[in-house]
Amino acid sequence: MAVIGASVPDDPTADPTGHWAATGTAAGLAVALDPTRLLRAVRQARARAQIVVVYLHWGVQGESCPSPSQTTLAAALADPATGADVVVGSHTHRLQGAGLVRGSDTYVAYGLGNFAWYTQSTDATATTGLLTLTVDAGTVIGEQWAPARIGADGLPAFTTGPVAGRMASDRDMLRECAGLAPLP
Repeated sequence: MAVIGASVPDDPTADPTGHWAATGTAAGLAVALDPTRLLRAVRQARARAQIVVVYLHWGVQGESCPSPSQTTLAAALADPATGADVVVGSHTHRLQGAGLVRGSDTYVAYGLGNFAWYTQSTDATATTGLLTLTVDAGTVIGEQWAPARIGADGLPAFTTGPVAGRMASDRDMLRECAGLAPLP
């Protein structure tokens, strides 16, 4: 299994991570303002690994639907010539849609929201969960999402019963604006 992580700012002028970018002489974040190197790294990983997971810090903060740059990059990562099996993201502080890129076996979870957060919140930024994927021969064949709410202590508390069912249904509805298909 290969796991590749990068930050892909939607608006490089508004994203503070750029000043933390790795350089030729200093360690730092892998910032993919131009995705060429990221796509090349995924292709190289594909040549050596049975499963390739790409974890991205991306999207527009506060948005529950992926931006055009997210969907464009997800399609490029899902291209068989590139070879990502799973693309998982964070940054928007909200859940975003999850499912299969249409016409491919690549599973994308655009945004997992916050899992632990330092401010008390009662809005969508407090909605979170734990995603577990089952992968066979590089294909996601199962997903489980355990919904949770972030409490006043900043930590998640898993939900059960009708509340969990409603949260799972709400998450599934986010797939529509993401243009993703459910697992078969």
